[in-house]
Amino acid sequence: MSSSFSIIPQDRVTVQTVASFRVDVNNIILFCSANLGIVLFDTSNNYIDAFPMTLREDDYNNWGGNDGYIGTLIAAKLGFTLTPEVVPEVVTEVVTEVVPEVISDSPDFPDLFPVTNESCY
Repeated sequence: MSSSFSIIPQDRVTVQTVASFRVDVNNIILFCSANLGIVLFDTSNNYIDAFPMTLREDDYNNWGGNDGYIGTLIAAKLGFTLTPEVVPEVVTEVVTEVVPEVISDSPDFPDLFPVTNESCY
């Protein structure tokens, strides 16, 4: 059994943590503007929200060919701080070459390698 009760409307606030965003280029008017779609995601890469944004004038003109500029610009406009790109450290292993010592039939080691006239066969 269930019952429904009417109440005076009350606002409820839900906090969502934005961990990343995606920028979709929806339309470009050359030398004028770009219409973008901004999509926000949480830490599990779940969709939070999406909205349009238009770049005009200096924002559009400064874009050039650098897509990193767009990410930095939009992060700044939305009050986000981009996380630094993690570049894996390359560790170079130093390998010391071990050269075997060659001992010959020198006078220093007469007992180890005696010189004989015997055949190997």
